[in-house]
Amino acid sequence: MKRIAALLASLLPLSLISAQNPTSPHPDMAAQRAEATLFFQRSLEINDLASKPQSLEDSHHLIDLIAAIFAKDIPPSRLTRSLRDQIAQAEYETANSTPTLIPEQRVADAWNRYIYTIGASPDALVTVAEIHNLRDGSYAAARYMWSRGSRSIWSTPAIYATTPDQKLADGCTAVEVLRILSDITNQFGNLRGARERVKAGVLVSDSLKPLPPGATPPRASVSFKVGRRDDPVGEAANRYASDHGTRALIHALQTLTNDLFRGQT
Repeated sequence: MKRIAALLASLLPLSLISAQNPTSPHPDMAAQRAEATLFFQRSLEINDLASKPQSLEDSHHLIDLIAAIFAKDIPPSRLTRSLRDQIAQAEYETANSTPTLIPEQRVADAWNRYIYTIGASPDALVTVAEIHNLRDGSYAAARYMWSRGSRSIWSTPAIYATTPDQKLADGCTAVEVLRILSDITNQFGNLRGARERVKAGVLVSDSLKPLPPGATPPRASVSFKVGRRDDPVGEAANRYASDHGTRALIHALQTLTNDLFRGQT
């Protein structure tokens, strides 16, 4: 099973791998502080790289930085180099030229083809409006968290394609597509939330704004919802691999990646 997981991971977009910031089973406080400092520094570097025109070398470095955060959960770079090169090339092109941004329609179409292929429930299908609303929510939350001083890979606002007035652009950068796939695959509730907001005609960015410089962040409240894991995509992928074999699932994932980044290679 570990070999299969490693093989799949080497072919998947990095964000499709279900991974959190890695921690050892029993870390001491010094190790935790060192790791937190490292993640903080990497998030600053990722945001800085994504916030300015990139050379192809910069784009490769950006993808490698993201992969490094999940280094304990994915295969080494020698096994993922081809995929990283593909995504880095796409990031280089989409980050430097608005006409080459990846359209939301392409993201929705590519994802829906993958869902049809693996036989997931219709609930996992997406619309362009849902993709846009999901992006809007992630971008608004990232800007807000960054303005509060929260620095992590999940709160780097510069990865999003925006207009000169800081509004969300109609298309996506390659790294932003990875974030979308991460949400749909690992946090399916985020898609459900976007779906409800589309029905209500609501955007998160209408109400959640970055804090002005020097403003004191309000006290935050945290709530937890306990229940069955909401993972229709993962469950369908497991069934598909069981029924058709691992190679068939790998092919479906390769097709998804190629559909998303075609024209950027």
